[in-house]
Amino acid sequence: MRLDWLEDILAIIEADSMSEAAKVRLLTQPAFSRRVKALEDLLGIEIVDRARRPARPSDVVMEHEGTIRKLAAGLNALLADLKREGAQGANRIVIAGQHAITASLAAEIVKSLVNRRQVRVRLRSANADECYAMLLTRQVDLILTYRIGDERANGSSDFTEELMVGSEELIPVLNAEEAQKGIWNRPGGELPVITYPADVFLGKLFNTHILPGIMPQHTIVPVAETALTLAALQLSKAAVGVAWVPASLAVSEIRLGNVVDLRASFPIAKMNLMATRLLRPQTQLERDIWEILVDGAQRNDGFAG
Repeated sequence: MRLDWLEDILAIIEADSMSEAAKVRLLTQPAFSRRVKALEDLLGIEIVDRARRPARPSDVVMEHEGTIRKLAAGLNALLADLKREGAQGANRIVIAGQHAITASLAAEIVKSLVNRRQVRVRLRSANADECYAMLLTRQVDLILTYRIGDERANGSSDFTEELMVGSEELIPVLNAEEAQKGIWNRPGGELPVITYPADVFLGKLFNTHILPGIMPQHTIVPVAETALTLAALQLSKAAVGVAWVPASLAVSEIRLGNVVDLRASFPIAKMNLMATRLLRPQTQLERDIWEILVDGAQRNDGFAG
């Protein structure tokens, strides 16, 4: 049932005559009468009781008035939703970030985009390889990933453009009370550590950039493993062991005194925060978003932890 048909019927119900109904529908009376007759022929029912003067809605129409009104209201609401979502979609950008980034620095970046461009942001979280896959298949508009120094990411290519928008440090933290006990001075030099899976970015980073700096003085005892930095932080807060987490993620817990920053005693890893997009014709919104990221990267340390 088309919305204009329902509105024609409602105009007949609400008006005192066919001529008034025609005016409501912005038609001449002959044109409106022909349209109603064509609808009657199509539906196989009588919409107007022409035996009455002036002609009025038929009994069958009046019996279903409530349903007709509900259908018309529902279709109008649906059209309004579709128009609103279409307008929002034209002002929406989809960003994918590594799990650790969406839990930390992504909030500052999204806030900057929303405040300066009033854009609607959809933020997706994935591992680094999945982020590049989503970019290359155009499921997202840009991605946020970590980079160690000048090393090239596995998913980057000649089809992408990269921008270093900030920096981050992976720092060691531990429950404040446990830290006061001198956990690193335990007999045998055993150090309980929250680790990351070896096949994820932070696991590889820990094994290549942090572990070598600990091994000479300590025997690493993996007590828990998680791929999520938020979980690692909470495990460390619960005194399970030392966790290396993004500084921007740990800062509030450090300020509250729940965990202690141990970077004076243990090695850290510095990471660059990279924004990557496809090299292709860009919409005005995409150009604006990239310009905001460029501006953010140029201020002090950019989006930094």
